[in-house]
Amino acid sequence: MSTGIFTWIFIFLWGLFSVYCLQAQEVHYGVKGGLNMSTLVGDAQDDKPVVYSAEYKPTYHLGGFVNAKLSERFGIHTEILYSKQGAYDRSDKNPNQINYKFSYANFPIIAKYYPIENFHFDAGIQLSILLEANRQIGDSVIYIITQQLSSTDFGLCFGFGYELPNTSISINLRYMQGMNNIASNQWNPKEEKLANRLIQLSLGWAFH
Repeated sequence: MSTGIFTWIFIFLWGLFSVYCLQAQEVHYGVKGGLNMSTLVGDAQDDKPVVYSAEYKPTYHLGGFVNAKLSERFGIHTEILYSKQGAYDRSDKNPNQINYKFSYANFPIIAKYYPIENFHFDAGIQLSILLEANRQIGDSVIYIITQQLSSTDFGLCFGFGYELPNTSISINLRYMQGMNNIASNQWNPKEEKLANRLIQLSLGWAFH
């Protein structure tokens, strides 16, 4: 799916969220943060997986959220997050470890379904804006590669969460799969396509 289609979908969902907030039974604001486990996935020009030994990299995210409860079973949720992402490349061809360091501003819009009280399943879409990208080789050599990557990324999000009863605390686990190619023409031509993968474990605090 093209970036343009994702952009229009995101704008539509953002507008829909704004309307629902006006009609919601409850609207809560809060802050959240937690652990990221991020990696990169590539495809070669012959459409076969690249011999690309990118490993999941532990980082972090933090930011704020708005949660609108539409009914007993349904809700909608959006966030503004600063997210550190990237991957480790420990390929046998590279004598030194390569550390990809990406910084994103993430804007997910999530639909929530509550099968039981306080527990919810999540699904939605995320817009990510690239703030900075570096490639570190070994312990010292750092290259700025922001121009080698797309300035935006779109992904699909899935997960679940639990809101602790009689508290303002929530716990959430989410998986984000990047849907567009983030590599520009300046990226390694042997890795024609490149996509983000992200697992997030978050702790949130809502203001009541």
